[in-house]
Amino acid sequence: MDQVYRRSLTLAFILLDFYIWITGGVISSIIAFVFGIIILFSRILSN
Repeated sequence: MDQVYRRSLTLAFILLDFYIWITGGVISSIIAFVFGIIILFSRILSN
């Protein structure tokens, strides 16, 4: 259950990332990219 929740959360962040990238805000896209890296690292550390 926890893995499914974490996977859907990651998918939601990817979709948010994509949406921000399409709307073209440079600062917000950088923030989203940093968030993506933090989430990726936290996933690696949790596994």
